[in-house]
Amino acid sequence: MLNDAIKLPSAFVYPLLTASNFRNGKAPKAWVLLPYSKEGRPLTAKETSHWPLLDQYLMNVSDKLRSRKGTLIKNWINKGMWWALLGVGPYNFAPYKIVWEAYGRKKFSPQIFEGQWQANQALQAFIPCDSEKEAKNILQKLENPVVEKILLSHRMEGTMNWAQPGKIKKLINFT
Repeated sequence: MLNDAIKLPSAFVYPLLTASNFRNGKAPKAWVLLPYSKEGRPLTAKETSHWPLLDQYLMNVSDKLRSRKGTLIKNWINKGMWWALLGVGPYNFAPYKIVWEAYGRKKFSPQIFEGQWQANQALQAFIPCDSEKEAKNILQKLENPVVEKILLSHRMEGTMNWAQPGKIKKLINFT
């Protein structure tokens, strides 16, 4: 039997990129809850209380969220923001993102995603962009065959370290 649908405020629910979005179109197949401000800060308890559906959901899953392990996440939990996530910042809310599948891939195929799409950081990497023009300019540079050739020369394809933004930044002057 299916559970009743969880109702959450749409202001905090974002489309999550999956492998199918890179092959079969841009329609969302998965969603992620980010209880964050657009500046990339976790909402405070006072702010979540203004959103009863969000507040209730977070309270319902609080035990699970509070039991997460790891030094960095424990810092947020100890500060009383046990709903915080790692790797979320203002870059998550950029209007354009150049995203590529990283983990497990042997080919570098960046694409532009417009809107509030969120990358699955375990599987994808991205560069946030403030405008479509900026995104197209960077994508054009990334599509240069030399970029993929250099990435392949590191012999890290298929690993978690494949084509990470730090490596890309060393290859291209983005100014």
